[in-house]
Amino acid sequence: MKKNDKIIIGIGIIVLLISSTLIYLWVPPSIEGEGINEEDIFSISGTLTDDLPSAIEVSSENPFYALIATPLAIHYDKDGKQQVIPLYVKNLTNPSKAITRAEEIIGKPIDACINGSESPRKISIDLAKKYWSKSEGVLLIKNDQEGYNLGVVATPIASYLSIPIIVTDTVDGEIYSTLRNLGVRYYIICGNLSGGGSSFRFDSVEDIVNFSIELVQEKFGDVEYITLTNPIDAWPPKVLDSKDFYFGPDVVKSASMNTQNMIKFMMRYF
Repeated sequence: MKKNDKIIIGIGIIVLLISSTLIYLWVPPSIEGEGINEEDIFSISGTLTDDLPSAIEVSSENPFYALIATPLAIHYDKDGKQQVIPLYVKNLTNPSKAITRAEEIIGKPIDACINGSESPRKISIDLAKKYWSKSEGVLLIKNDQEGYNLGVVATPIASYLSIPIIVTDTVDGEIYSTLRNLGVRYYIICGNLSGGGSSFRFDSVEDIVNFSIELVQEKFGDVEYITLTNPIDAWPPKVLDSKDFYFGPDVVKSASMNTQNMIKFMMRYF
């Protein structure tokens, strides 16, 4: 082997080592973001595919499921024109009569179902890939209590802008790749997550409410209604104490008892 060949090979090996080191240390730009003004978000929008479901069924097992499906179920174009798809949040094993009755009255076939078999992260990624052809922005929600408390208030923003919602514990390469394929440039963040190249973070419910009011005024001109909600309602209550009472074996025949006898009967147990 000639001396020059050895030099060329040596230089090539050095270049490969440097390149592999840089690749290992490289962090996608979506992980490290720069802040933007809220006015920059007002003009962004997403475009959904033509192959949208007729109706959506969502398991009540996880409160994030309904948030993820909301911008798919109701969204607006740049001109403020609304499109609505029925969204049913229900106990899939024992649905309430109100839900089943609503499904019968509306009469649209349910051809999209979030049945609780997948994590909120996977579901949100799958919906973004399947139903959005492109999107300038995304709403990132941390998969925890704080993220939900902020996200449930911020979800209408995703509907107004027609952008997908991604629920996750961290923004990694898979999420970055999904959002890059959609053309996402702006990241709206709820919770302790690192956002993308241009990111806007909500730290409180009050900030989200104020932003939503300004967005609605900018997009629609007037605010003719307000909706109030309590995020804690979506989480099962904690039982602090309980006490059991046993009655019987007497049978109360309310149709044949007069009021006086009923009172006497009840007083026997109190």
